[in-house]
Amino acid sequence: TLLCSIEAVIREGCTFVGWSETKYDPFTNEAEAQAACEDTFTGSLQNNGNGIMASGVDTQKNKVYAVWVKKPGVLTVTKQTAGDGIPTDATYEYILNKVNTTTNDDGTTTTTYTPVSGASYTIGSGAAQTTDTDGKFSLKAGETATFSSLDPVSYQVVEAKNIGDTYSTTWSANSAGTDTTGSGVEAVVSVETGLTSTLKFTNTYGASLEMAI
Repeated sequence: TLLCSIEAVIREGCTFVGWSETKYDPFTNEAEAQAACEDTFTGSLQNNGNGIMASGVDTQKNKVYAVWVKKPGVLTVTKQTAGDGIPTDATYEYILNKVNTTTNDDGTTTTTYTPVSGASYTIGSGAAQTTDTDGKFSLKAGETATFSSLDPVSYQVVEAKNIGDTYSTTWSANSAGTDTTGSGVEAVVSVETGLTSTLKFTNTYGASLEMAI
C-alpha cells in the first residue's frame, strides 16, 4: 500500500495514470513538466535522462513513480453556409497544420506549418476517422469535426476553395474564452490543455470571391 495520497498526484492540466516501479513520463525536461503542472504540483521530480516524473514511497521505503500525462486539448471545426445559390450536398476539404514558431539569432521569428497526419476525429455520432498523410479531412455544410486528443499547441486550419463556386469565406474561433474572427480560408487557433477550442468557417454564396473594402 502506498503512503502517498491521491491528492499528491492531482495536478492542474494533467491526468494521473497510475503508479509504476519504472521511471517513465512523456515530459522531456523539468521546465516542461513544471509549466504544465505547477499550480498544484507537490513532491519531488526525478530525472533519469528519459523523462520527468513525480516520486512516491511505498511501505517498504522503495521508490515508486507516479505516471502522469498532460491532458490533450479538443478542437471542433464546423462548416456553415449562407446566402443564395448554395450547392446541394457540397463537400469542403480542409487541412490541419501544426504551427511551428522558432526564434532566430537576430530575434526575429520564423513560422512554419506541418500537416497533422493520423489525427483522430469524429463527425457527429459517426465512427472515428483520421486525417490523411497531408492532414486533410472533409466536411459538408452543417457538419462539425471534433478532434478530441490534440497536443495543446496552435493549429492552422485551411479550407480549399471549391473551383467554380462564387462565395466569400469568413471564420470565427474561440480559445480559452477568447473570441477571434477573420476573413479568408486560413485560420489559426490555439488548443489549450484540457479545454475545447472552436473554429467555424462560413461560406456566403452569391458574393464576390474578393472581400469588399
